[in-house]
Amino acid sequence: LMTMSEKMFTQDPSMPVRVIASWCLGNVAVALEAVSSCESLPSWAVSLFTKRLLPMCEAHEKFQVNGVRAVGSLYMLLGPALRQRYGERVVRSLCACLSKATAKTQWNAAYSLRSTLVDPLLGSLCVVAARSLVDATRTAENYKVRISAVTALRVLPSSECLGEAFVELFCDLLDELCRPPRGPIRLERSRVRYASVLAKELRTTIVFLGEHATVSHLGALIPRLALLDPTTLYAKLDLDLFSQRTRAAVM
Repeated sequence: LMTMSEKMFTQDPSMPVRVIASWCLGNVAVALEAVSSCESLPSWAVSLFTKRLLPMCEAHEKFQVNGVRAVGSLYMLLGPALRQRYGERVVRSLCACLSKATAKTQWNAAYSLRSTLVDPLLGSLCVVAARSLVDATRTAENYKVRISAVTALRVLPSSECLGEAFVELFCDLLDELCRPPRGPIRLERSRVRYASVLAKELRTTIVFLGEHATVSHLGALIPRLALLDPTTLYAKLDLDLFSQRTRAAVM
């Protein structure tokens, strides 16, 4: 199946056929995630990742949705050496798809970044990924994309991996939570429902990041939080969700 799909993807002149082949290759990667480990990932799967799946993320938009889904499935199975080699390309490709692709591809890119952010070898690339996720939370037109982006931030192990960027990213999320509705108010039931879900996920992520913040980061938040309207902030955030340590810093 994989050999046939790969041949169709690389050689068939028909775009619809190549799109179907890319979907098949993506499904192969998802299946591998369920049965493989870093110690047993076969060499042909590594070749599939580097020569087909990762380039899909940078190819025509019709292929991107399958590429980003597959890359997220296999990335953590590559092993440390290969993750160090391809980590930056993976993160930047996923961030590019999250910022300007179709809504379905954006959703998959956010989900794959969630799988990628658990890699302790990313280093400063954590900031790149987190910045992209926060931007998508604030600006994506599709609510499902925004929800997927903000929930992905909850896999960060601590605020330390974000360095000095933590305070800015944290305050951007707070600003989004406190922001009044943008544009004309629409009463479609689905839009209202998703807006409510987004607000809930924003609160949960903000609390998560606050709980995992270092003491120095919490201290740096105080002057920034002083610029926000406390009435709006406390009403939106529900500070009872914070631990005593975090509440002491933000109050």
